[in-house]
Amino acid sequence: MALRLEDIDRSTPSPLVRRFGSKIVNAAVEKPILDAACGSGRNAIFLATLGGNVICVDMDLTKLQAQNLSLPLSRRLILRQLDFAKDAWPFGLCKLGGIVNVHFFMPELFPFFED
Repeated sequence: MALRLEDIDRSTPSPLVRRFGSKIVNAAVEKPILDAACGSGRNAIFLATLGGNVICVDMDLTKLQAQNLSLPLSRRLILRQLDFAKDAWPFGLCKLGGIVNVHFFMPELFPFFED
């Protein structure tokens, strides 16, 4: 049986991010981590609790903005509204310490992720 989007727990980080979160933050070496199509921010918030600075990008930030986050935690999150299908890629070469992309498949972004 295939996993359906409605079956995904939107409050806890994905298992992959939970497993490798500290490695992602450490590998970022003070550069921000991009959470592409961040949704409610479950992965970004988790990475921020580990000490990472995270750029949260989504075409609708309402769910993330509705989170009741502590001030120190919210300072680690940079919210940016962007539609990856329409808007230009806004990040320069080697400006990101890592990219998290969970449950959003857009192969056109892969060359940007690589850079």
